[in-house]
Amino acid sequence: MSEEKQNFNEVNNEEEKIAKVFNLSNKQKKYLPIKRVMDIILSGGAIIVLSPLLAGISLAIKLDSPGPVLFKQNRVGKNKELFEIWKFRSMRTDTPSDIPTHMLNNPDAFITKSGKFLRKTSLDELPQIFNIFSGKMSVIGPRPALWNQDDLIAERDKYGANSVIPGLTGWAQINGRDELEIPVKAKFDGEYVKQLGLGMDIKCFLGTVGSVLSHDGVVEGGTGEMNKNGEENDGTLGISKVKRNIYVGASVIAAVGTIAVGLLTVTIKFVFKKSDIEQQKKKQCKKGIFAIIGGFLCGIGVLYQRSKYRSKTYKSSCKAVTESSKLMQPDLKDVKSKKILITGANSYIGMSVEEWLRKASEKYVIDTIDMIGKEWKNVDFSNYDVVYHVAGIAHADVGNVTEEQKKLYYKVNTDLAFEVAQKAKEDGVKQFIFMSSMIVYSGCDTTMISKDTEPKPLNFYGDSKWQADQKVRTLSDEQFKVVVIRPPMIYGKGSKGNYPELAKLATKLPVFPEVKNKRSMLYIDNLCEFVKLMIDNEEQGIFFPQNGEYTNTSEMVQMIAAVKGHNIVMIPGMSLPVKIMKKIPGKIGRLTTKAFGNSTYDMNMSEYKEIYRVRTLIESISLTEKKDFKEEEKVKSTMINVFIIGLRGYTQNYGGWEAFAHGLLDNWSDRSVHFYAFEKVTSEKEEGVVDVNGVTCIRVCEKEQGSSAMMKYDKNCTDYAIKYIKKNNVSNPILFHLGVRIGPYIWLKRKSIKKEGIWMIENPAGAEWRRRKWGKALQVYLYISAMMMAKSTDCMVCDNEGIQELYKGMIKGRKPVLDCIAYGVNPALPVTEPIPANVKEFFKKWGIEKDNYYLVLGRYIPENNYELMIKGFMKSNTTRKLLIITNYKTEIQKFHKHILDSTHYPDDPRVIMAGTLYDQETLHYIRQYAHGYIHGHSVGGTNPGLLEAMAETDMNLLYDVTFNRYVGAETALYFEDEDSLKRLIERVDKMSKEEVKAYGDAAKKRMVDKYSWEKIALGYSRVFHDLVEGKNA
Repeated sequence: MSEEKQNFNEVNNEEEKIAKVFNLSNKQKKYLPIKRVMDIILSGGAIIVLSPLLAGISLAIKLDSPGPVLFKQNRVGKNKELFEIWKFRSMRTDTPSDIPTHMLNNPDAFITKSGKFLRKTSLDELPQIFNIFSGKMSVIGPRPALWNQDDLIAERDKYGANSVIPGLTGWAQINGRDELEIPVKAKFDGEYVKQLGLGMDIKCFLGTVGSVLSHDGVVEGGTGEMNKNGEENDGTLGISKVKRNIYVGASVIAAVGTIAVGLLTVTIKFVFKKSDIEQQKKKQCKKGIFAIIGGFLCGIGVLYQRSKYRSKTYKSSCKAVTESSKLMQPDLKDVKSKKILITGANSYIGMSVEEWLRKASEKYVIDTIDMIGKEWKNVDFSNYDVVYHVAGIAHADVGNVTEEQKKLYYKVNTDLAFEVAQKAKEDGVKQFIFMSSMIVYSGCDTTMISKDTEPKPLNFYGDSKWQADQKVRTLSDEQFKVVVIRPPMIYGKGSKGNYPELAKLATKLPVFPEVKNKRSMLYIDNLCEFVKLMIDNEEQGIFFPQNGEYTNTSEMVQMIAAVKGHNIVMIPGMSLPVKIMKKIPGKIGRLTTKAFGNSTYDMNMSEYKEIYRVRTLIESISLTEKKDFKEEEKVKSTMINVFIIGLRGYTQNYGGWEAFAHGLLDNWSDRSVHFYAFEKVTSEKEEGVVDVNGVTCIRVCEKEQGSSAMMKYDKNCTDYAIKYIKKNNVSNPILFHLGVRIGPYIWLKRKSIKKEGIWMIENPAGAEWRRRKWGKALQVYLYISAMMMAKSTDCMVCDNEGIQELYKGMIKGRKPVLDCIAYGVNPALPVTEPIPANVKEFFKKWGIEKDNYYLVLGRYIPENNYELMIKGFMKSNTTRKLLIITNYKTEIQKFHKHILDSTHYPDDPRVIMAGTLYDQETLHYIRQYAHGYIHGHSVGGTNPGLLEAMAETDMNLLYDVTFNRYVGAETALYFEDEDSLKRLIERVDKMSKEEVKAYGDAAKKRMVDKYSWEKIALGYSRVFHDLVEGKNA
């Protein structure tokens, strides 16, 4: 059996098809260098020959619409490495970025006049010949996916299609292009990899020529044109049309070749003289040309026929191609696919349902969308049959919530849900599933909820759900079916809420009260199956799923303890004391009611025509709490373990690095990564290892203080981590160093660290050696240390593009992978009026009012340019004040004396040096009430204070360095010196409120789009996985 046939048979085996990653045969590996040489020749020749056409198209684009000629976008290349793809711009510059065209709402509105022609003829792809020439792409191969098309990338992984260089055109493109479903497109790409070779490349080339000429598979994304033209139900062109296009392409190439031969013949007659000798030369030359071109055309025909009839080795002739459509053209006719959009990224319920549906059947095509910001409004919902809305704010401690937070509950849980439902209906979605909650009955007198019980929420959380519950149902009709699910408490592995807390008590307490109570609960698998049935049966209405049996708290605790192997004694006769405790007002009463309250649905309400209770109560607890040994070992072996080194205190908020760690870990959702955070203590008695919200906190003693002590502390933490990894056989260990303090030590240890199979990642922060507060000797050391750290680490993650560029230019010789992931910021809630008493007192103390001051907030150090900012402000004619919040009393007094002597700011009543302020509520008001924020940070990195200001202050004036420009972009204004700051302040004073607010809106959007902690966490997750999986090797 041939190698290729064996590969095909392996993939065609349904059980192995998904699990195996295809390996190229030896013949295919030998073909790859030949393919690269052909790419260079073809793309190089095309650049020369097509240069007039390229120039003409460029001019047409410029004349048609303002903006750049080229459209550049990050795409996924070989082995999932990102590269920048070039295209001719065919859409307006205000088109939402990084959203596939077919996902846009009304894409025609964004396509330019020249763009329609370019896209129809595929001429918009021409600049990719430069990508091909540089080796990032090939002429033929799977089209490169967008960097954020996780679903397509994951599907291609199943077939090894991410392991080859992407192409200008490919097998999927001649079978349907953008309108193909993701699984279908990935399978076509997988088929290309399986048959990779000269014959397959020629087929794709000829098919592309035929497709362009017949306009098949080259439609504008999202237009639905394919369906109009009668393509197959799965979006493919059908085998007959593909064959037709290949024949058309072959015919055209043959015709062009024949014409070329004729032209060359005529040319030869005029070039050569008619002497006998030269006539002989002419004949020989003609023969040679005929031989070359004829041989080329014959070669195409032979290879095409060979590839055509090679399918007989699968089954027989063309029938084999059709029957092997599981790979070539997946048959989705027998089982109608369901396209589902889950709104709410990284939610426990959303991810669980998605995983359940994917495992259940390939007919479910699922996308998930992040609802943070407004980008979701640009997504075209009409591509989906079902929208499953799970986005919302989970239940909080209702006794400790501000009025602003309450408003946010209604904004997200009520308004967002209704807005999404409205959009789904307008876009033609068939079904909308809304996750309500049993909490809507929390204020009812009865403990047994029946169908006759009217909802009555007890608090704002329940009311926000109840308001949404009612509003979305008003949209329901026969064309738009609304399902409202009111589940009781949902639990399962990885869930949050009351169950995990109860499980902890069950494994730690020696005794527990025996109390008779009943609660309705719902295991996550049972919910997932119920949602699946709602989709399959196209239901509408209100539903009340629950487990098949009520839960008693005491019995559940016993079950958990038994599964965990923990002995716990139940104390009888505790019903009366517990009943009394429920009556105690405040937190004790609420917690007791939560643990031992009675709240049930009538079982008759929860019955359904099909079985959805796939797990019993005891099975659910066993699956939640106990791991199979093999599964446990598998999880351990695949778990990535990250040791964060450089924190002074994870449980104590010292400063920037600690805030970074909490921002990252508090928003972490990747359960395949476990974190260890080091913490500095001053006594050996305090040393130890403790669990802090799922993070393993390692406390290391270091009694000394100062910079040298921190270097020693970082060294000790590194040594401790290496010993811990060796002793506990930790899988996939990563040392994550924050800062560059111990570069020389890491450089000396780098080989021994590598031998232990440990990876290293570094976040260098800014250009630490440029800080003027350090002496010259320490500045030199920090520079050397930074270079040695960079040369020792596997990956350097810079928090700013400017720092990334700085290191690119500085590092000589061996370089680490240089990545860029920003610092994060939490979106701020708008402050409310009247202002609280403590805020009013601060404003009164310093004589400031809303909009009558500029704000400076940061550490009192030279590189923050206090002298420049104060002098520039004092030169201006503004009547507003300058409020400076900084630690001027505790920083170097020599520096403060210099500021006093150089600026004489006490002589200007407008300048207020207010000192430090740590009250977060007051800081929110100060930022949002300021007319503008002035930022003088100059030594690099993404400054956390700048992010907080841009998230809250409308007008931001930034010191003009690369690092600040990367953060602020066009949403801020910039100054270089005292005079330019003076002019800028006077200019801003004259701006209208509308102009200032426009800057603020743009800045806040930028913070959400680029700097949200959720996105930062996803970026680090990618880096960790890429490193461990060898993609950053």
